[in-house]
Amino acid sequence: MKPNGGEEIDFLEVIDDPERQRPNFFMHSPQGRQEAHASLDMTTWHTYAVETSPEGVVGYIDGQEWFRSDIAVTTPMSACLQLDWFPGEGSEGEAWMEVDWLRIYALT
Repeated sequence: MKPNGGEEIDFLEVIDDPERQRPNFFMHSPQGRQEAHASLDMTTWHTYAVETSPEGVVGYIDGQEWFRSDIAVTTPMSACLQLDWFPGEGSEGEAWMEVDWLRIYALT
């Protein structure tokens, strides 16, 4: 279920990619869905960031922009770390997530 207003930002989904080489960014809003994909070895450490402002939403990997939408988020958002299993055509197996830190900053 999406938060108030039907808005959701999924800034790091890995779908049908057992080698973890293709991060996906999805933004769901009443105006529709937008997405972006990158090529990246996600078996190593990276820094991921999302910036929301009245001008829209921007996603970053290691300080480099990889997603931009001019659709602004209009409802309060919160961070949720979750590990879903999307094996696609693959078989069941182990899944884990390692997070060093999470921080939310006020946009000044």
